[in-house]
Amino acid sequence: MFTNSSKIGKIFDKEIKKQLSNADHVEIATGYFGYKELEQITPQLVRIAERGSCKLLFGMIYREKATKNQRKCLLELNKKLKKINPSNGIFLTYPLYHGKVYKFVKGEETTILVGSSNLSRSGFKSNMEFNLEITDQNAKNETVSFLDFLFKGEGFRQGVTVPLYEELLTLKKISEKTKKGVKTLKDFEVDKEFFPKNKFINSFKIFHRPSEQTISALNLYFGRGRKTTRNGEVIYLTRPWYEVEISASKQDREHKDYPKGNWDAYVHDEEINKYYKLKMKTVSDNNKATMTSEEGGGRAVLGELIKGRMERMGVLKKYEPITDEVLDEYGKNFIELSKIDNKKYLMRV
Repeated sequence: MFTNSSKIGKIFDKEIKKQLSNADHVEIATGYFGYKELEQITPQLVRIAERGSCKLLFGMIYREKATKNQRKCLLELNKKLKKINPSNGIFLTYPLYHGKVYKFVKGEETTILVGSSNLSRSGFKSNMEFNLEITDQNAKNETVSFLDFLFKGEGFRQGVTVPLYEELLTLKKISEKTKKGVKTLKDFEVDKEFFPKNKFINSFKIFHRPSEQTISALNLYFGRGRKTTRNGEVIYLTRPWYEVEISASKQDREHKDYPKGNWDAYVHDEEINKYYKLKMKTVSDNNKATMTSEEGGGRAVLGELIKGRMERMGVLKKYEPITDEVLDEYGKNFIELSKIDNKKYLMRV
C-alpha cells in the first residue's frame, strides 16, 4: 500500500523510482502529469526504451489543453522515445481518461500498480493517495488486457487512443482568440428598443439531457473533432470550446410551435442586461438539432451564450463537461421558447 503518508503505508515515489531503475519495459497510463516530474524521470525512461520499450499515455490533456512547459516536455520526450523505436512514445486519448495504471516488466516478472496517483510530484510525494500492487493473477490479466487495448491497436481502431502529434497539443489560454472574420455573440447584440414587445403566442421547453449526451449537444466539444491526416494516419483536432447544439427529444419536437428550418431567437441576458437577436436553425433527423446558423456565426455563438453564462456564474470551468450537477447549480436544465410570430421566438437559456 502506497499512500505518501508517514502515518500509514509507503511513499509511492520510492516504489516508482525503484521500478524504473530495474524495468526493461514500461507502460504508464494516467489522467494528468506534472512536467517537472516527467522531466526528472526522462533519463530513466529513455534508458528503458533503449533496453526494451516505453509507452506513456495521458488522458486529460487533449481536452483540457497543455501549458507551454507541458507541451515542450511531451514533444521532446516523444521525439527521444520514437528515435529509439517508432513503437515507443507518448499517447493521448480522445475521451477523458482519468485512470492511473503503472506497469513494469523485468524479465519474466511483471509489476502492476494502480490507484489514485497521477504522474506528478503531488501524486508521487505530497498528496495523501492510495495505490496498490496488483498480485491476483486474474486482476493482473485484466489490467494487462486494458493496457493492450490502449497501446496495441484496438484502442486506435475504436477512436480512443491516438499517438501524440504536435497539432493535438493546443495551449491553455485565458481566452480563445477568434479568427478574423468569425462572428461572435457580440456581433448579434441589439439595442433594447429593437427587442420585441408584443406578447408571445405560446411557450414550451426543450430539456437538456447531459447524462445521455456526454459527447454531443451541450457537450459537443467532447465528441469527435475536426478530421485531418498526419503521416497517413487520421486524427481529430478538438472543436472550439463554445460549439454546442440543443438536441430535442421526440416529445419536445411534438409541440405544435416547435421551430423548423431557419428562425430568429430574441434573448435577454438579465445578468449582464444585454439583448441579442440570434439567427437560428433546426436540422438533422426530424429537425432535432437546434443551433445558431452559419449566417448567425455557427454553433459557437449559441455556446458562447449558454456556456458563457455558466462560466460567469462559476458553475462551469473551461474544458470540463456539462453534467446534471452543473445544471442543478445553474438552476435551469432547459431552454424555453416563446413564439412571438412566424419564425420569431423569445428564448430563455
